[in-house]
Amino acid sequence: AGPLDEDESLKRISHVFIDEAHERSLDSDFLLSILLAKIRDLPNLRIVVMSATIQADQFSGYLGDAPVLEIPGRTFPVDTYFLEDLSGKVSGDSLRGAWFECQEPGNSRSSSGEFSDANLPYSVLVETILYLHAGDGSRGW
Repeated sequence: AGPLDEDESLKRISHVFIDEAHERSLDSDFLLSILLAKIRDLPNLRIVVMSATIQADQFSGYLGDAPVLEIPGRTFPVDTYFLEDLSGKVSGDSLRGAWFECQEPGNSRSSSGEFSDANLPYSVLVETILYLHAGDGSRGW
């Protein structure tokens, strides 16, 4: 028996929502495994797993053939831009300047020398968003 077994407050919880379940992590997997272990002791508990892109049948099976509710909706086209490719297509002094800053050693390169968006200068992000939102309407929104 652990703290979760002794905590009476869990009996007052009726629903637990797990959104974006397709973006699995150690934390979400751990939460789900604990909830599944406790659900037999908590008959009023409902687990709601949500995702727009999840493999519903597979998750349903994992959850003991839980019912699946599908809500129809529209999907919107998504254009994919790779930052490295965009640098050669941009025009405008401010974005070129931001890209120049990005190419400087240590600004956007990982320790292995490869491009890393984790160290991307803020100015590159700002100028890229402005570039994608501007123009002839064929870029961005």
